[in-house]
Amino acid sequence: MTTNQRGPSGPDRRLLDFVLIGSLVGLAMALISLDSAFFFGDPPLVRGIGADAGSSFAGFRFFIQDDWHFPLLATDSLVDGTRPETVIAMTDSLPLLALLAKPLGFLGLTAEHWIAAWYYGCFVMQGVGAALVAYTHEVRSRWAVVAMAVLASTAPVLMLRIWHPGLFGHFTLLLVWAAVGVLWHRRTLRSALWLVPAMVVALLVHPYFFVMCGVVSVGAIVSAWFERVLDLRQAVSWFAITGTTLLAVMYGFGYIPNRAVAPGGYGECSRTR
Repeated sequence: MTTNQRGPSGPDRRLLDFVLIGSLVGLAMALISLDSAFFFGDPPLVRGIGADAGSSFAGFRFFIQDDWHFPLLATDSLVDGTRPETVIAMTDSLPLLALLAKPLGFLGLTAEHWIAAWYYGCFVMQGVGAALVAYTHEVRSRWAVVAMAVLASTAPVLMLRIWHPGLFGHFTLLLVWAAVGVLWHRRTLRSALWLVPAMVVALLVHPYFFVMCGVVSVGAIVSAWFERVLDLRQAVSWFAITGTTLLAVMYGFGYIPNRAVAPGGYGECSRTR
């Protein structure tokens, strides 16, 4: 088993190099794919997206302008007429970005600026995610990292989702595969727990990604048990720790009990995003 080479300052130089390469490739793809005016909050893309993807902007906009409530993704500024508040956890409203934008409201950025930052950030994170996959699966060539980052940030499946900001967060899938690499090469229960934050990030981007990352994570643990990477006690412990953590996160953010509006978006609110 290969060991990491660590310098006197601590972090692995190869990891830093890989992340830098991935970031630059992702940023380059963002600059190529998105008009520069969009970076400065030009809203045509936002205004041109409708249906449930468009209604997500309404949820995001109202949430970041509201005070904090519990659960943490609740807002009483946007309601459907039957509930005193709405939880944006299940309404495509980019919870991860909303939780960042809300405490930074003093910066004075508009919702359009934040959405633009999200798109640019997703491109960058595609490159970073590919770099982390390369690192945790012990790729050595920096040129291989460049190739992986290019493939990740130009994948047709990613570009087809550019109309939907929540479903543009494909980097979550790369994060979970990077976590699988940590498990497979370090072969400990502690290393298996890296799958948990990857699933939490996926949950806060979009429930669809959470399901996909959850399937990958469970499959990795079951496979690790069959391959004797983990013993039965470790595998059961992982399920107990992971289940408890995810339930606590879901309760705290409002995924359970789910008081969000019914599937299909906000209806009339989707026209006032």
